[in-house]
Amino acid sequence: MSTTPSLVDDLERLSNRPRSIVQREYWFPLTLFGLLALGAAGVFARWDPYTTASWAWWAILGPLGGLATGVWFARRSETLGVHDGRPGFYVALYVASAIGCSLCGSLVPEPWTYPCVFGVVGLLNLGIGLVDRYPLVTGVGAATLVVSGVAGAAELDPAAFSVVLGVALLIAAVIARLIR
Repeated sequence: MSTTPSLVDDLERLSNRPRSIVQREYWFPLTLFGLLALGAAGVFARWDPYTTASWAWWAILGPLGGLATGVWFARRSETLGVHDGRPGFYVALYVASAIGCSLCGSLVPEPWTYPCVFGVVGLLNLGIGLVDRYPLVTGVGAATLVVSGVAGAAELDPAAFSVVLGVALLIAAVIARLIR
């Protein structure tokens, strides 16, 4: 028996290298959206969460956060030399989630409006985590879905829910940063 790795083993190891390198950079979007969620809690505490002023927070900053995340990953991938050529996939996910959040906001009645919106965000994280085979982001997505369901069933105040989500995302960001 030979102790040298086979060509297939080498190819598998090399194909997983870019994914593992880029996965170390997930701390950025987790931090960004954690801070946005905490900021939303302040907005929701000041204004009724179901007014235009409150919706403007996520309608403007959510897509800008998605764009910032896309730019961050594109630059980091190029800097690290592991660009995988899949930005279209991520752009499609963010566009689909923005449409889903808009539909939740306009079609889903209170008190399920915000849990629906955050559920869409959970699905986004779950999808990215599964595609990128990154358990931390998959777990964040699954946890967001569960907490969204509980928040809707308990009719949790959107400001309180935003605090819970923001803190959870920031904890996940710290974990992502520590496991670099």
